[in-house]
Parts: sequence; structure tokens; C-alpha cells
Amino acid sequence: MRQKDNHRAILDTRVVNTQAASYAQGDWQKVLTRSATGKKEQYAKPCRDKGYDFTPLVSSVDGALEKDTEMFLKKVVHLVSLKWDGTYGQVCAYMKARMQAAHHRAASRCLRGTRGEVQRVSIEGGAAAAVALG
Repeated sequence: MRQKDNHRAILDTRVVNTQAASYAQGDWQKVLTRSATGKKEQYAKPCRDKGYDFTPLVSSVDGALEKDTEMFLKKVVHLVSLKWDGTYGQVCAYMKARMQAAHHRAASRCLRGTRGEVQRVSIEGGAAAAVALG
């Protein structure tokens, strides 16, 4: 993604199950913030050293967004609404629907255990099946 000042941005997504047993002692907002902070500590400096901006996009499996992720998406919605010549509300609704669909796909894959690459394989008789790789 290109920004105004022609910097390249690295976007790293993480979907967190804030209700997991390992997070039982924490508030869901703090869990998301800790996750984003961990990503920043790990990747921000190496990205900056190579001339990239780094933004972690952290959300919970039920669609709650971390504060910085929400701010980033608001900026994207604003810029897209200008480009598409649409209202902020229309573009925001569209983006939220897309994010919700992405969350459903991610949650479904986590529940089914297919976090790797999925490839379609033909089986005898022309039927196809999805096979998880990795």
C-alpha cells in the first residue's frame, strides 16, 4: 500500500481469540493491545530500517478491533470514499462487511484446522476436495 509520502507500508494481520484460556485473566482490549505491541516490537524497527512503515492490524475472532487498527481503517475509509466519490458512511459499511466476511473465513479456518495453504485436488470421478498444505 502506498501512502502520501511514497513510503511503502507493511500490514500484518493477527486475529486473536480473546476468550482463550491463556487470556482468561485479561480484559479483551488489553489482550488486543498487547498483541499489537508485540507485533510492533518484533517488526517495526526492521521495517523502518528498510524504509517501510509497519502497521499491525489486530482484531478479535468476534470482530472487535484494536484501537490503532480502528484508526488505520478510518483513514483508509476516508481516502477510499474520496477516491470512489462516495459518502464516508457507504464506504464504511462496505469495509465493515468485507472485514466481517474475512473474520468469518479466518475463524472457520481456525476451527477446521486449515491455517496453511488450501489446494483443490481432483479425486476419482471428477469430484474435488480441499486439502490443507503445511
